[in-house]
Amino acid sequence: MTRYRYSFNEDYFAEIDTEGKAYWLGYILADGSVMTRKSKSSRHYGLALQSIDLELLEKFKRDIDYTGPIKTRSKGGSFDNSKPGHYLVINRMSLSSQLLKYKVDSSCIHMPEVEESLVRHLIRGIFDGDGSVYSWVANETQKTKWGTYHYKRFMMEASIIGCEPLLSNIEAYLSACGIKTRRKKSRTPWMNYLVVSNKPDLHLLRKLFYEGSSIYLQRKFDKWHNTPPIS
Repeated sequence: MTRYRYSFNEDYFAEIDTEGKAYWLGYILADGSVMTRKSKSSRHYGLALQSIDLELLEKFKRDIDYTGPIKTRSKGGSFDNSKPGHYLVINRMSLSSQLLKYKVDSSCIHMPEVEESLVRHLIRGIFDGDGSVYSWVANETQKTKWGTYHYKRFMMEASIIGCEPLLSNIEAYLSACGIKTRRKKSRTPWMNYLVVSNKPDLHLLRKLFYEGSSIYLQRKFDKWHNTPPIS
């Protein structure tokens, strides 16, 4: 029997039946990786986050009962302005096999099937990995019979970047929840943005993501909740 230096709950992803499991599956789909080595008996699972996301990586470590370390590297990406990154690597075939059932190693995937009550947590995980919340102040002009008025209006939008099969799945679910979305092209030819920008839809999306939820990326949660009222 092979002895490993570090341990974890090897059955954690055997069944997706809790908020946490659904969320982490979504997050790994977006921002994790399952890599196959040449040896059929060895697979490598790696999950990397930027330094500002360290608290989320620590939550994952606690949830999966991993006893190994979270490591740090000087840069979290290949760009010049990339920030220091923290990462966690688990080498175990059992974990890879469970995750590969959901095709997390595919470059273009469909959303995994989970219980209806867990879909919103799965999408929140995808959003925390590959989504963004963006706000800005727009300069507006309104002409009336009494004159022209200039004013500022606070604007906001939330988006997820992904390939079409995944975005179509997410779009269909959000539509069933009464949330309207639109597409926006990205610089990557095979990927697009799924965008929510209307005030009522943003309120519904925020409620869907966070009401009664216990696992989320704190900085995105704060951005949703610490902004002026949407115009």
